[in-house]
Amino acid sequence: MTYFIAFFVLCSSALNAHFFIHLDVNRTIISKDCTQSYSTEDFVNLCLAKEVKKCWNSSLSEPIDFYTYVYTHLLPGSRKNRELRKKRRDVIHNFMHLFSKQFPSESRRLQKRYNESICAVEKNDSALFPSFYELVDHLSGHNDSFTIFFRTFGNDLDWVTQQVKSRYPEARIPMVLSKSGCFIHEGKEITLRELYTLGMKHTFVAVQDDFSYWNSHNEKSSFGKIMPIDETHTCLFFDDNIDEANEQTNIVYPVDIHTSTPCSLFEHIHNGSIVRVNTLDALMNERFFIEKLHIASN
Repeated sequence: MTYFIAFFVLCSSALNAHFFIHLDVNRTIISKDCTQSYSTEDFVNLCLAKEVKKCWNSSLSEPIDFYTYVYTHLLPGSRKNRELRKKRRDVIHNFMHLFSKQFPSESRRLQKRYNESICAVEKNDSALFPSFYELVDHLSGHNDSFTIFFRTFGNDLDWVTQQVKSRYPEARIPMVLSKSGCFIHEGKEITLRELYTLGMKHTFVAVQDDFSYWNSHNEKSSFGKIMPIDETHTCLFFDDNIDEANEQTNIVYPVDIHTSTPCSLFEHIHNGSIVRVNTLDALMNERFFIEKLHIASN
């Protein structure tokens, strides 16, 4: 009898398990922010700058990606400085040329990656990544209970929800506003538990995150995109701006829904539930999110 009860509880837990999946939008499930007007070449240069790690100068003891190198070593300073932002952007958008000059023996391999990426972006221009649809179809096909939260600091939620509804016309997508560390739905503040209760009723939820709140507090994790953690379910967060080396200054803030206390960001990065997205891999590998889901689930 004891073994039967234990087995029943285990099965009930598995049957009641729910996937709460938070997806950043720009450069996580779409290639270009609809409010920005950079070229395909600029976009791919940016993605490769975030991908390629090297010791870019003699002062570095460990390889870092070129994007981080530009922000922390080559052109350090406030992200609020417009002139500095432009200088950084110009350097990053010239990444392939700079890499070829500094590492000529390795440029052919990277040029191949660059060319393949250009083709993939142009083929998929102005559409959600195939890996996003594969994830939804995979979860639906396995009759998994799940909610996908679209999370963005940008102005792309309306466009994204239109794309989703064109593929899944029966979907109702509630809108939630994150303001100064609080979630607001239909004009009322809701708790972390209530956010997930709302999620239980819908396949998709759109969340407008508060960039000003995060940016004005020096981009510290505790003012970033709140990730409610419920250990009884599988909770994941995908974002291309996750900093895997800095727990204090980061874009995601994991919080336990039962105690409202912060969780270890690094612990959730290491166990695969908070994932820094390689944009080009997410674009070109249709099973990208499914593979990351399996890692976190195991």
